[in-house]
Amino acid sequence: MEKLIANISFGRGVRTATLQGREYLVAPVSMIVEGVLAGSQGPVLYESSEIVKSVPAWNHKPITIGHPETNGTKVSGCTTDALESVGLGIILNARWKAQTKKLVAEAWFDKSRLAVVPGGARVEAALISNTKLEVSTGLFVDRVPVQNGQYNGKSYDAKAINYAPDHLAILLDEPGACSIADGAGLLVNEGKMKDGTYVCNKCKQNYEVVSGEAKLIGNQEKPAPVAAKPPVVNQATKMTKDELTAVLGESHKEFVANLSDEQVAAIAALKATPAPEAPKPAAPAPVVANSLAELAVNASPVVQAQLNDAIYATGKLRNEFVEKITTNKKCQFTADELQAWPLAALEKLASLATNAQEEVAPVAPVAAPTPFYLGSPAPLTANSGKVTETGFGAPSTL
Repeated sequence: MEKLIANISFGRGVRTATLQGREYLVAPVSMIVEGVLAGSQGPVLYESSEIVKSVPAWNHKPITIGHPETNGTKVSGCTTDALESVGLGIILNARWKAQTKKLVAEAWFDKSRLAVVPGGARVEAALISNTKLEVSTGLFVDRVPVQNGQYNGKSYDAKAINYAPDHLAILLDEPGACSIADGAGLLVNEGKMKDGTYVCNKCKQNYEVVSGEAKLIGNQEKPAPVAAKPPVVNQATKMTKDELTAVLGESHKEFVANLSDEQVAAIAALKATPAPEAPKPAAPAPVVANSLAELAVNASPVVQAQLNDAIYATGKLRNEFVEKITTNKKCQFTADELQAWPLAALEKLASLATNAQEEVAPVAPVAAPTPFYLGSPAPLTANSGKVTETGFGAPSTL
């Protein structure tokens, strides 16, 4: 099982909710960011095209304290023993954010479980105090070896495909590999960290990392304020310089002070002219998708979920057909060749892929010999002609 470590952000949007009669603390979480991540199996590239396929499978997966273990061996978090001993809640509303290339979700913590699971009280305190915690995803993946792989300046030796999500672990005393600078953590859901600057849609802010935590520093560059439109002056209105200053704003106070009374009256007598309408922005060019995964990224949430389900189901079915075909000893196709075939053709070929049984000519049944009982007429044979039947005589008595 592959483990990826990221940050969970409780600093914004923590709320309480009730589900099936149970009380929960709900917090947003960033689980995976596209890129090279150093998990338990070394540096592996996690691409958005593969992450998107796994989105529906993350819903309803358990949240645990640490990765579940049995006798020192990591095990699935979906077992009854794991849920009973370290289970804290579930993952809901998993989704892919194309703008930030993140797999995000809501972490639902069962308050009754936080009270009894070892370490649960620390998680609850972090939620209440808006303190970020580290998380680690437990998932099964297939690793495709890559030689000298590079992504955004980071080296990797394998790509992860065919994700099978299992659980989300809360780490209380371990550092995260997917840090704030990578785009996960507290208050960074709307942007990314790049070159020491947190960039979002509204502002830009410098930061520094102190004792493993990112803190905002320096002067924040605020967007330029939008000047309010001055009130329209009716032509019948008579104004003083103070009234005109109030209309035009304090930045024009010196200009108004240098006007004569006739000029003020002339300005006040101007007929209101509606401001020209701002040109409407051109309609965005339609997005041309080259795959279902790209189409899903730009679709509405409902259609996105449906497409993700279809991608996951057809991918799983395709792999089953390819495995069945290549298992046949007479198969001369490679798995990569078969993956490019249409699904309908794979289904037909898979139905013929079982080892043929050698046909054996049917053997005519051998007629059972006619029983011959002592005292009965002799059996009729081909050359015996007519047989005189002799009846049974009366039993002799002594």
